[in-house]
Amino acid sequence: MQFGLDEPFKLAIESEDGKNLRLVVLTGDEEWVCHKTNGKTLKKFLTEPDSTLFKGRLQLHKMNDHITVLVKEQAIGHILVVDFEAVLHKL
Repeated sequence: MQFGLDEPFKLAIESEDGKNLRLVVLTGDEEWVCHKTNGKTLKKFLTEPDSTLFKGRLQLHKMNDHITVLVKEQAIGHILVVDFEAVLHKL
């Protein structure tokens, strides 16, 4: 599943083995940065009111009803929390 971010970026969420997930930022069709995590960590992140996930090059910041995607501390787009939750339920 992919989310459109600011041009030319996209965020893809891929299931690796049914338990682990891979979040990938794409520029066009090329991988730019990724982070591996699990569904439990993402669900916990979504339940907290304002939170940050990951500390490396790829970070997700949740505030109110949207998630800001940052790469190298630069915001590259936003995703609605309800849309993100819907994708997680499908994986």
